[in-house]
Amino acid sequence: MTTPILRPILERTAYAIYLMLLISSLCGMLVSVMLLPQTGQFDLLLLTLGMAAVARWLHSHGQTHWHFRTWEASLDAAGSSDLPGNERAEFVALLVQF
Repeated sequence: MTTPILRPILERTAYAIYLMLLISSLCGMLVSVMLLPQTGQFDLLLLTLGMAAVARWLHSHGQTHWHFRTWEASLDAAGSSDLPGNERAEFVALLVQF
């Protein structure tokens, strides 16, 4: 059982792992499809399909149990430039401090 302080950290970590798996599996699929006619090996394609399946499971499980929608919304808010001046300055100061 996790503590209330540790749970959001683990949820964010799971979301970051999900994003990394998704991006790497998509890039790997592109590379494997390009190399398949030359090499004739399906190893890389099967590996990336497996990674995509794990990413899909993480997405569905994370949406229901790990609040992935909240973390996804927080990324959208951080990237928007329509923050008021004080909040934007505070956000920039926190980034510099980090």
